[in-house]
Amino acid sequence: MAAIKPLVIDGSTGFWSVVNAAVSNSKLGLFSDDGLIYVAMSDMTKMVPFVRDKEELFSSTMNRHSKKYRVIINGQFYGLSNMGKADALMGDDPVDPSHTTPEGLVINDSKVVGGRAAPKMFYVANHWTSSPTYTFNSGSAPKSASSAIGGCGPVIINGMPYGETNKFAKGIVGKQRGEPIAKNKPHLKQRSNSTFSSFLTRPPYTGKTLIAHNAARSKLFALVLPHGASGISLVGVRNKLKKAGFENAIFLDGSDSSLLMVDEAFIAKAGSNKDETNTVGIGFDFGA
Repeated sequence: MAAIKPLVIDGSTGFWSVVNAAVSNSKLGLFSDDGLIYVAMSDMTKMVPFVRDKEELFSSTMNRHSKKYRVIINGQFYGLSNMGKADALMGDDPVDPSHTTPEGLVINDSKVVGGRAAPKMFYVANHWTSSPTYTFNSGSAPKSASSAIGGCGPVIINGMPYGETNKFAKGIVGKQRGEPIAKNKPHLKQRSNSTFSSFLTRPPYTGKTLIAHNAARSKLFALVLPHGASGISLVGVRNKLKKAGFENAIFLDGSDSSLLMVDEAFIAKAGSNKDETNTVGIGFDFGA
């Protein structure tokens, strides 16, 4: 595994020069910024979700898939049945995956392989043979995509940053939360979102997992703040990505669900209960 190099996400010429060189030489760059660990890749890298389908620890599932994918992160938010919750609390053995329900569809090779529709949340979709290679939007993950993950929280969607409240151009007064009225939409500078807001109620050391795309630079980033690490807030990550020209970014399940593997090594591991219950991972396939 390559060494983690400090590199501030600032969008400068120097920043992109280092990123481009790393991706050109090794297909990925492994960097850190304010506690955040991030992997820079070409946006021709395929996103390949996978699902734990037997009673084993998720770390075991991850280890198997790490033979195929150089980079793996955890997937979206999920719910547990009452029996699943009791099982996770009472022991340290893996919980049968039938007790875990991912929020949002999991699409692989244009087939639903897990999850349930989450039309009020957001998704990231990968299109393996067409342009654009990655798309982000609200609603259920599209089954027509080569691969997709639903049930995500928005950070930047089609150039629009998200946050606790709506913000408008100077001189425009509009509703702070919810859908702006039609005449104010052209003046919107930040869109409110309840999922984003609820995440901000957590302590700053809460784990974070994100996927971000910069189409203009043809770059895809996977970003993880390990749970318990002192570091950047979700707002801080959003601001850095926006400054660096990322048109789209979503956040996945966080807290002690956040995990990252690079070249078969864990850089951030999930907590023990999440290791017993999590079922969705996202691998990145760099090809031959």
